[in-house]
Amino acid sequence: MKNFELPLEENRAPGTTRPPLNDSVGCLYIIDHLDLVYLDIAVDTNDASELKMLVNKQPDRDWEMWCYYFDTCCHIPGSYEARLVEGIDRILWSYFLRSFRRYSAGKIDGLCCKLDGLEMVIFRRI
Repeated sequence: MKNFELPLEENRAPGTTRPPLNDSVGCLYIIDHLDLVYLDIAVDTNDASELKMLVNKQPDRDWEMWCYYFDTCCHIPGSYEARLVEGIDRILWSYFLRSFRRYSAGKIDGLCCKLDGLEMVIFRRI
C-alpha cells in the first residue's frame, strides 16, 4: 500500500448501509476566498451505484465519488497510478472525504469537507 492507502482503509467501515443516491443529488455552492464554487452532484452515468461531483461545471473537474461509509463518499482515484497523474500521492487522505449532512427531517442540507486544512460545511441546495 502506498502512503495514505493504509489509513484510508483502516478508517473505512465496510459493509455499512448506504442511503439512496437520490438523497445526495443536487447542486450546492460555497464562497471560498471570494470565489463562488458550484458543486453539481449526480448519479454516475457509467455506474448507477455511484455519484459524480462536477466542480464549477468544468469537465476536467469531474470526480467519481465512491461510498466510504454511510453518508460519506470519497473521490480519490482508484489506482495508485491515477493518483500520481493527478499529483495527489502526498496529500492527506481525509481531504478527499465528503460527508453529506442531514437536518432533523432526514433531508440532506449540506456537504462537509476539508479545504485548506479546515473543516468546512457547504450549505444550500439550489
